[in-house]
Amino acid sequence: MNNKVSLPQSSNSKTGYKSPPGPASPSSSHRKSQSEIESTRFTKDHDHQNYIKLGKYIREKFHNQQICDVAFKVGDKLIPTHKIVLASQSPLFATLFEEKAFHYDAATPKIIKVRGVAEKSVLAFLEFLYSGTIEIEPTTISDLLKLSSAFKVHDIKKLCMNHITLASYEELLKILTIVKSIKEEDYCEKILSVIAKNFIKVKETSSFYELNKETLCLILEQDSLNTKSELDVFTSVISWIQHHDYEVTIQYFEELLFYVRFPLMSQKELFRCFKIFKPLRNYKKVVEMIAMANWIQTSQSLDQDDPLENQLPKERNGTASSPSVNSFIKTNSSTVMKEPPLEIQMCPMPDSMAHDLNMHARSSSSQDFAQVEKYEAPKSKTFTRRKVKDLKKENIRRTGRKIPKDSPIRQLSSLNF
Repeated sequence: MNNKVSLPQSSNSKTGYKSPPGPASPSSSHRKSQSEIESTRFTKDHDHQNYIKLGKYIREKFHNQQICDVAFKVGDKLIPTHKIVLASQSPLFATLFEEKAFHYDAATPKIIKVRGVAEKSVLAFLEFLYSGTIEIEPTTISDLLKLSSAFKVHDIKKLCMNHITLASYEELLKILTIVKSIKEEDYCEKILSVIAKNFIKVKETSSFYELNKETLCLILEQDSLNTKSELDVFTSVISWIQHHDYEVTIQYFEELLFYVRFPLMSQKELFRCFKIFKPLRNYKKVVEMIAMANWIQTSQSLDQDDPLENQLPKERNGTASSPSVNSFIKTNSSTVMKEPPLEIQMCPMPDSMAHDLNMHARSSSSQDFAQVEKYEAPKSKTFTRRKVKDLKKENIRRTGRKIPKDSPIRQLSSLNF
C-alpha cells in the first residue's frame, strides 16, 4: 500500500496561487512523530557522550594538575582542584563560591587548609568528587566520614555504610576501633550487629586480639552476642589477655571480667573457668562474682526463690537489643581515646604561589607546579576572626552590603567538625 498522499491541483495553480494545506494525514503525522523521537534520541545520546567527554577531560586536568583555580592544603602537600567541580558535588562549596564575599580579591586563588585528616584520605575524597568512585580502606574510613559530613557529600557515607557488608571480620574490627570516637553511632552500631551475629568466628581472628581495651569492652557489653554459652565470652577475654603483655593487661583483668555474665553459665562451666585460667583464684572480686553465680544456679536447681534476691542478667542472643554506642561512650568518656577534630580554614594564596598556580594552569606539564609546596600562606591573610572586620569594610565599600553573619566565609574561618 502506498502511503504517499498528493494534494489536489488548484485551478489557480498557473497564477502561482497555492491551496491552503489540508489536515495532516495519519501517516505524515506518524512520520513527524517518529522524526521527533529520533531527534530526541540523538540529542540524549549526544548529551550522554558530551557528559562523558566533559567528565573525562576534567578528571584528566585534575590528575595532571592543570587549569586549577583553588587548592587543598594537607600538611605540606598542596592539591590543586577546580571550583566548578567542588561546587557541583558539595552544597557547602556551592554556597561558599557563590557568596559575594568570596569574590573579595577574586584574582587571587584560594587555599583550603584541612587539618585532622590524612593526605591519602583527602585524595580519595577528591577522587570521588571527580569520578564518582572511591577506594575505601579501614585506615581511611574515619577521615572519609569526617570529610563527607563536613562538606555535605552524603553519598560517601552511604558507600562507607555499604562497605560493612563487604568487609572481612578483620577489617570490621579495625574500622570499629577507629570510628567509635567520631560520633558516627549508626555506623558503629551496624558494625557491632555484624560482629555480634558472628562472634564465635570473630573472636578467633588476629584483629580481635589487637583490639584496645575500650573497643573490647564495647563488644562484650552487647546483649546480642551470638554465643553457644557465656563460657565463650569468658574464653575470649582470657585469649585477649594472653595475646598481650601479661604484666600490662592483667591490670584490666577484673574490669574485663565484669562484662562476663557468670550467672548465665552452668555450675559445671563455672568450675571450668578455674581450670581454663588457674590464676583466677588470685582475684578476690572475680571469685566473689563466680561464687554468687554458683549460688544463683543452686537456687534455680532447687526450684527455690533466691533469699538474697539476686537477679539473673539478661540472656544473650542474636536478636536482643544492646546498649547504644552513645551510652557506652558517655559512661567511658574518660577512657575512650578521641580522634583529633577536622579543621577547615580558607585563605588567599601569597602572590608567589598564586603566580605559580596561574602559570601552571596554562602549562601542559605538571612539572611547573613542583615548587609550589614550599610556600606558606601568611597568617595575616587568613579569613580568621581578626580579618572579618577588614572584610566587612571592604565588602561595604565594594557592594554597599554587609557580610551576613551566616556567610560561609565566616563559618569557614575556623571550623571544627
